Amino acid sequence: ISAEGPRVEDLKPVSAKILWKTDKPSSSIVAFGKDANYGTEMGNTEELITEHEVQLIGLEPKAKYHFKVKSADNEGNIGESDDKEFATPEKPVISKVAATEVSMNSAIITWETTTSITSEIEYGKTVGYGKNITDKSLSQTTQHAVKIVNLESGTMYHFRAKGTDQYGSEVQSDDYTFSTIAEPKIAKFAIESVTHGGAEIVWETNTDTDSLVEYQKDGDTDVKTAGATDLAKNHRVKIDKLEDNAKFRARIVGRDALGNEVKSDYKEFITLADTEAPKITYVKTETSIPSTGEDTIQAIISWNTDELSTSRIEYHSGAAISKTYSEKSDTDSNLTTSHLVIITKLKTSSIYHFRAISGDRAGNEGKSVDYTILTPQKKESLLQIILKNLEESFGFLRKLGK
Repeated sequence: ISAEGPRVEDLKPVSAKILWKTDKPSSSIVAFGKDANYGTEMGNTEELITEHEVQLIGLEPKAKYHFKVKSADNEGNIGESDDKEFATPEKPVISKVAATEVSMNSAIITWETTTSITSEIEYGKTVGYGKNITDKSLSQTTQHAVKIVNLESGTMYHFRAKGTDQYGSEVQSDDYTFSTIAEPKIAKFAIESVTHGGAEIVWETNTDTDSLVEYQKDGDTDVKTAGATDLAKNHRVKIDKLEDNAKFRARIVGRDALGNEVKSDYKEFITLADTEAPKITYVKTETSIPSTGEDTIQAIISWNTDELSTSRIEYHSGAAISKTYSEKSDTDSNLTTSHLVIITKLKTSSIYHFRAISGDRAGNEGKSVDYTILTPQKKESLLQIILKNLEESFGFLRKLGK
């Protein structure tokens, strides 16, 4: 009773449409299965029509099917077609889903599919998503990349990849998450341990950043930087070599591993006036005779101080300790913490008393305790040694001649 043989249309990975015509009104039944035994029937036995359409569903992707159509008229006459075949196409499979190039407010989602499909992303702060992006620049592809923008920093997002193939079949991935980079923020910014020469700057950040401080003296245009490039959340930077009793301002300038920058407001502080004298330690002496035949000695005196200061030596000869020192070296006005002064023209085989003196920028002067130098004896020349030896020899012979 078939007027036009069956044909397959709208073939998809999990469904297919079977169409045929009959010369008289009849029912619409399709028998189908993996072989000619079929095993499954779908259709409409109640409605009698001449143009038939049956949608087969629940098929397996990438599978071969046998089918035949059957139609029965109102008198019970049944017509059947010959055995036919069709193969379902492959259903897309999503894999290698990843979030890359995640920044404070954007991310790129990449994935692959076994067949060409469109590129779509659903995303949001929950598994309900709520937002989606379709890359309309690509019709269908197996390599997918979609950029999500205008995200909130420091926030976790859920997302899944989606797409539709050429047969209209939709596929979607499982749920995935990523977290945007937190925007660097500064907290607990404080200026501590302000002294006459500097201060310590302390602060915290919500994410790892470097530890840099910009500072300048009030009225100056020169901005200086102190700190370290090591990344951390807890920061402490010491600023030193500042002018005493002066107003300064400082602010934090931090950058995370991706170069995202955060800056604080300025805080002002005033360094203290310096009222403490330099502390002198590690005083050492060394004496030497410049050259044979000279009657003078030179002494090299070195010491350390706990702050930048000048260098000077006061001294006098004699065994007795005196409250006054009759001699002094020229003052070395270079400010340093490691000092060295050379005293020349000291007498041989003599006792000298000396003390080291250092003055800081504020005019505070530190003095060491009294130290003693015992200069060595004068070295004899070669001629003096020969004459002395001859004198001793002739003197011995004279004694024998008596």
